[in-house]
Order: sequence, then structure tokens, then C-alpha cells
Amino acid sequence: MGSVSSEEKEMDVQRILLTSDDGFLSQGLRALISELRGHYELAIAATKTQRSGVGGAMSIRGGAWGVAEVDGVEALWVDGFPADAIEAARFIIPTVLIWR
Repeated sequence: MGSVSSEEKEMDVQRILLTSDDGFLSQGLRALISELRGHYELAIAATKTQRSGVGGAMSIRGGAWGVAEVDGVEALWVDGFPADAIEAARFIIPTVLIWR
């Protein structure tokens, strides 16, 4: 049986986008990172601050966003609604963060 190339290993790594309406520094996200790190390729897309209970609300004009690191995982935060974080992740994570 032959060895597995680094390219084949990369193809086997599953990517998980962690999201939260409790803010990108929330304890819940940090608990998930602790459990999943080392097994998956992780990225975060979340609100800048706690925004629970706003449902599917979405900003029309966009807003501020930034990139940070949370416990070794790259994070995209938005100063808006949870749906804004997911919408921004569709465009920003593949080009700015780790999933290039």
C-alpha cells in the first residue's frame, strides 16, 4: 500500500464554518473550537456582539466587518445581524481568510 500525498490529505480535511449570534468571542464558539480543532479546518463567521433574538433580519446597506483570531481560528465578524455574517462569509472567507 502506497503512502498518502499531502494533496490527498488536504482533500480529506472537512471544513466547518462556525457561526454564532452571541458574538465571535462567545463561550459557545470557544467550546466548539476546543472540541473540533485538530479534526477539521475551521473558520468563524459571527456577529461582533451579542445579537440573539433578531431572527432573519438583514442589513440593506452593509456595515463594518473585520477579521480576528479566536483561539487559533480565523474569524470574520460583522457589526450587524447574524444573517449578515453568513452573507459576508460567502464572499470574504474564500478570498480573504483561510479557504483560498
